[in-house]
Amino acid sequence: MAIILVVLGAIHYTFTNYYGVCVDQDMIHNILNTNVHEVTELFTPGLIWNIIIFALPAVVLLLLVRITPVSGWRWWVGVLMTPVLSFLLLIVILYGLPSNIKDVIFSVKGQINCTLFPANSIVGSIRNIRDWQERRAIERTPRAPIDAAATIRSEDSQLPLLVVLVIGETARAKNYSLNGYERETNPLLRSEDIINYPHASSCGTYTLLSVPCIFSPKANPESYKRNNLFSQENALQFWQRLGISVQWVANNSIIPALMKDIPNQKVSSKLYQTSACIRNACYDEVFVEDLTKRLSQSLPKRHSLLVYHLLGNHFAYESRVPKNFKYFTPICKPDKFSSCSPQEILNSYDNAIRYNDYVLAQLIATLRSHDNKTQSILLYTSDHGESLGERGIWFHGLPYSIAPKEQTHVPLMFWMSKSFRSKKPQRYQCLKEKSSTLQVSHEFIFHTLVTIFSIATKRYSKPHDLLASC
Repeated sequence: MAIILVVLGAIHYTFTNYYGVCVDQDMIHNILNTNVHEVTELFTPGLIWNIIIFALPAVVLLLLVRITPVSGWRWWVGVLMTPVLSFLLLIVILYGLPSNIKDVIFSVKGQINCTLFPANSIVGSIRNIRDWQERRAIERTPRAPIDAAATIRSEDSQLPLLVVLVIGETARAKNYSLNGYERETNPLLRSEDIINYPHASSCGTYTLLSVPCIFSPKANPESYKRNNLFSQENALQFWQRLGISVQWVANNSIIPALMKDIPNQKVSSKLYQTSACIRNACYDEVFVEDLTKRLSQSLPKRHSLLVYHLLGNHFAYESRVPKNFKYFTPICKPDKFSSCSPQEILNSYDNAIRYNDYVLAQLIATLRSHDNKTQSILLYTSDHGESLGERGIWFHGLPYSIAPKEQTHVPLMFWMSKSFRSKKPQRYQCLKEKSSTLQVSHEFIFHTLVTIFSIATKRYSKPHDLLASC
């Protein structure tokens, strides 16, 4: 057991010290639910070597030391002195930690255990077991409906309505040139007639919370909890119940509880015969082929929602981009991450943002080419942002209350076809003029789509509707 704790402690220290990762209940939940491919990408040769350096001496020492039981006064000395010496050692260790780790430990009351191993892992594991038990009990009862009396208002339009909701992955708004970033990462979207919201915040800092939260009437960190996914009807189920055709296509992990009763499909090279797929993985431009195929077929007669969950900017950044999109150089190769310079890492991340720009522009072009057949809207946001070394913190997943803005400030934009705009011609320009100053969040998505789909529901919140300002 001691050897296991030492190895786990070395892994914990390496991730905490090098990446500023907070190992709390949510992080343990992420670890237990992530896929093997994502885990293996994190364990680069350099990282493994660091873990060996930290763990090997302690493991060897444990194997060499012979522990003999004591009794009498020696036993009492051990009982009394062990906690005293442990406390003093803890003070010395905390004093020597980097300033960014001290910030994480002491920033918020109640978060002091997020970097203290093994207490944090034990407590986090116990809390996850408790949540799992609660979830088992919740799943035995029917989900509470969002609004059982909701209806869709009738409309005069002869064309069907298609909403394409694109959910990015780990894309932070700070690196979008549309939001003032000094590098040109959005050359194609800049030429599109889109409405961009530069002041948007996410519901969470990790996918397993943020993505389900987007599909809630109260998509904010204060109101939405993980078990809401199991106790309450989500927006996908709500819209489908009202007769809207809902489809989910993911180049990312499928969240089973969110997909309950929802038609869904995982992207794979077996389904798409295209250069966008290599071996068992596909780049995000595969969604352009998927949308083209769907539009060439007969669309539902009325409303439909198509959700694309991108692979986006998730680490390893360089692996998300085809070779012809290596615009910013030099780049950071995935297996050399621990030895890459901050500039190389930034270059790789920005290449992924620029590739995302290409994918979104192609999706818009595809929708535009079918404007005579369907009214269409493309709405884009990211599940959360990403830290790229600011204050010594990397990646994402910190508790929302102490997470830096880089992890919560996300892109949010949408495009409307001319056929949809024609219903209220003046509104589009009004929305563009107001979008630059409006403070928005993931909570706006549900209520905006309620208006777009002409749904009458008591759960509608006008202050959280992007269209209500005009």
